[in-house]
Amino acid sequence: MSNRISPHLIDKYLANNCTPEEKLEVERWYASFDMNGDILDSYSEEEQVSLENKLLAGIHQKVSDEGMKSLPFKPVTNPSPKSLWLKVAAVFLLLTASVLGIYQYSIKKDKVYETAYGERHIIMLPDGSKVVLNGKSSMRSAKEWSSDTEREVWLTGEAFFSVQHTKSHQKFLVHTSDGVTVEVLGTEFNVKKRQSGTQVVLREGSIRLQVESTSENKLQSLLLKPGDLIEVNTATRKISKQAVKPEKYTSWQAPQMVFENTPVSDIVAMLQETYGYEVVVQDEEILTTLVTGLVPNDNVQVLLAALGETLGVDIKQENKRLLFSKK
Repeated sequence: MSNRISPHLIDKYLANNCTPEEKLEVERWYASFDMNGDILDSYSEEEQVSLENKLLAGIHQKVSDEGMKSLPFKPVTNPSPKSLWLKVAAVFLLLTASVLGIYQYSIKKDKVYETAYGERHIIMLPDGSKVVLNGKSSMRSAKEWSSDTEREVWLTGEAFFSVQHTKSHQKFLVHTSDGVTVEVLGTEFNVKKRQSGTQVVLREGSIRLQVESTSENKLQSLLLKPGDLIEVNTATRKISKQAVKPEKYTSWQAPQMVFENTPVSDIVAMLQETYGYEVVVQDEEILTTLVTGLVPNDNVQVLLAALGETLGVDIKQENKRLLFSKK
């Protein structure tokens, strides 16, 4: 078989007008890249440019046909070195339809829940488990769960989970983007995934934590009992553990928020991550001040007023910007 193929045949392949023999010829030509890296040496510079443009146009059309945003098509004026670009283009072209199909099929099977800054949303999952999603958070899960597969959700932000135990003892898995997986059968716990890392607090039952280690590409497994708090730093992968009062970390989804020796720095982080405020603190001593008390959880203005009174500071608000300064 010749190692050459005409741009005209590429045109027919892209238009799905090939005979079975021609289709086989194109696919054999593509496969020959693995065995002959210098395959393009038999083409003139003009022919190489033509082939690249045909494949690039095909990629552009495939992406456009699938309703995805595509980049403007810019014809090639100089051929790429060797066959690398053409090989990548051919791989993409031959696989694009099937890959996009799998992606779209996966998306159709999943349901995504999202909250804006300051919002909370109660979600009832197919197994009867309850999730309270905190502000500026999102969670993805399958629309339906079968009785013989693991129950899985993917979380960004913060959520409180009340997981139902099933007769078939199905695992319930919560995944975060920094390689932390919470594994349970039935229990109550809080998971918070923000930019700095993931925090897990167990209120009832027991859970197993699986943490990916970037240094050795291994999983660390940790068992938690009620009152345990685990924090995983996204950048360093450092894991810290301490015993806490769970209500201090789960009260955000109750009528009143509990502060007990809570540093102002933690409250500032909450105002930024959950409510979307830009916070400026003029005196760093304010950040280390500890706050204890109960604050209504449905009105951030009451929270700000209570903070100002407790700390003896002025809190000035301009739209979504807060300025903390000493009186």
